[in-house]
Amino acid sequence: MKKLTLIIILISLVLIFISPLLNTVAVRRLFDSEQETFIPTFREVPIDFVHEHTLPGHGFAGGAVIDIDNDGVQEVFVGGSVGQPDALFSYKNGEFKNIIEGTGLSNIEEGTYGALSIDSDNDGDIDLFIARDSGVYMYINRDKIFSETKIELELEKNTIPIAIASGDINKDGLIDLYISTFIDPPNFKAATFNDIDHGKLNIMLLNKGDNTFQDITASSGLLLKQNTFVSSFIDLDNDGWLDLVLSPNTDSVKIYKNLRNLTFEEISSPTVYGFWMGMAVGDIDNDGDMDLFFSNAGKTIPKRFLMGDIRDDQSLDLKWKLLRNDGNFVFTDITKEKGVQKDEFAWGAIFEDFNLDGLQDLMVAENFVKWFPHKLIKNPGRFFVQRSNGNFVSTENISGVVNKYFGQSPLIADFNRDGYPDIIYVNFDGPLRAFLNEGGNNNYVAVSLQDIAESIGARVIVEKINGTRLTKQVITSTGLVTDQTPELFFGLGSDTDIRSIEVIWPSGRVEIIDDVQINSRIIIN
Repeated sequence: MKKLTLIIILISLVLIFISPLLNTVAVRRLFDSEQETFIPTFREVPIDFVHEHTLPGHGFAGGAVIDIDNDGVQEVFVGGSVGQPDALFSYKNGEFKNIIEGTGLSNIEEGTYGALSIDSDNDGDIDLFIARDSGVYMYINRDKIFSETKIELELEKNTIPIAIASGDINKDGLIDLYISTFIDPPNFKAATFNDIDHGKLNIMLLNKGDNTFQDITASSGLLLKQNTFVSSFIDLDNDGWLDLVLSPNTDSVKIYKNLRNLTFEEISSPTVYGFWMGMAVGDIDNDGDMDLFFSNAGKTIPKRFLMGDIRDDQSLDLKWKLLRNDGNFVFTDITKEKGVQKDEFAWGAIFEDFNLDGLQDLMVAENFVKWFPHKLIKNPGRFFVQRSNGNFVSTENISGVVNKYFGQSPLIADFNRDGYPDIIYVNFDGPLRAFLNEGGNNNYVAVSLQDIAESIGARVIVEKINGTRLTKQVITSTGLVTDQTPELFFGLGSDTDIRSIEVIWPSGRVEIIDDVQINSRIIIN
């Protein structure tokens, strides 16, 4: 029996080390046979920050891309844990430097969770919202110095705010906020689906006109008591009104349609119960609407340990979900069809066109700090490149973005301004990691709208010479308690010209730009 056990262990170890090599060879051959695209590669550069996660805390490290000085180069805010300073990194002269001292942003007294960057007072400077243990704080930017105001919230007992989503739900030009909440660490119980007191009430805040907010949770139809990881305002049906999508811990994915009168209607969920965590949003099939990806617990932990208090009449799904938007709030599960069914324990996720071929790629952070086997053997974090046939292939080993830490979420921005999106990997427990895209020969155009309320939900459409239309939407708060760059990257492949750029604002205003120089950055006010 001991001999058999030893043989099984040896075989398992061989598979652990050999499988990635075999996969690398197979993937290279696959892409070599296609001339339409290439595998993007990255080089890691130093960034001096290690997030400390002390159990039993939730351990989230909020992160946001923010241009604090309006010079066009994005900085990165990252939250620390209790007793650990937050950080603000600037990329200049080929290196990342922590410049948070003197900005008024850091707080070592409590844990820092979700972060959101946006110009909340329309003065041209980008402000910051931060969720901390004690509540949500607004930091107004005045020439790179931030003044702190705590937002008035009535949080339920034993509740902490985890994430912040922004949107203008009534088109009055003001930032409204949706606060995702979570039960505090001392009272958290894993796999709790049916204990109403364990779920916490999320909060919908309407801006009253002076960056003070009115709680309209009950009247808006968004009364939900559920521990929620990610929320995001997205115009799912292209009607110019921001809908709301939630990724809850122990429930089904929640989708709410904006009824245009400060109320929302819950749409039948495209999922059953799950441990929904990270959320990615993007148009993966270039049909003009936003598709959705949700991470889940996968098969890493045996299902019997995750059933919790779920009833016999309730279904539990632990698989990742890639949902195609078919219009009119109809979604089709295409996870297996498109090749992203890794089903490992995953967290934050993001869509981006990393090789600028006009197709969205997918990045997913992995590993669970509370699962002992992950302290010994960790998954690499998945980096999926979309092939020309619409299917995805995992290329993290070739791309050089393996992250065998307790990954929380990627953050995306173009730090070296070469048009190719770069990556910051935020980890629950471990180092912050920066990867610069090594680029290629594909062409691009990058489009920036003002980072204000009016822009959220705006659709930017780049029409290529062959008639293909690439669509992106201005969206905040995707990944996991993170806020990505507001700059939109459109990959053109080998095309050396485009027909036009069209911008459709939620207000109904439309702007068309015909004369566009490729490999350039377009700023639209």
